[in-house]
Amino acid sequence: MPKQTIEAFFPRTPEQVWRAVTDPIYWDWPNGPGTVHEPRDGPIIVTEDWGLTEEMLTVFRVAAFAPPRWYAVELDNRETAGRCEVYFFRERRGTRVEFTADLYGKTARQKLLLRFRLGR
Repeated sequence: MPKQTIEAFFPRTPEQVWRAVTDPIYWDWPNGPGTVHEPRDGPIIVTEDWGLTEEMLTVFRVAAFAPPRWYAVELDNRETAGRCEVYFFRERRGTRVEFTADLYGKTARQKLLLRFRLGR
């Protein structure tokens, strides 16, 4: 499956960007997760805010991390699975963040959607 990489620059230190990205207190995802559950000893479970059923829950597991430079998350739901990695690069006036999604569809429909979205 094709990977997608997106970059962004923030005029803040890597430590500040790391905190904003990894601390749920700062999360505000429009058209995304409405409720984030953080079990003490388990994965982060996200409930979509458009009222989908339990079978559409997305489970995120932190696979590895090295604050404030890098972390990797594995995700899984009924239609999609894969891994996302986020790198934080210190630059002269701030931090460049590189986000890479390596996802695959479990259904024919989702495979087609991912190929179209990630293949661009």
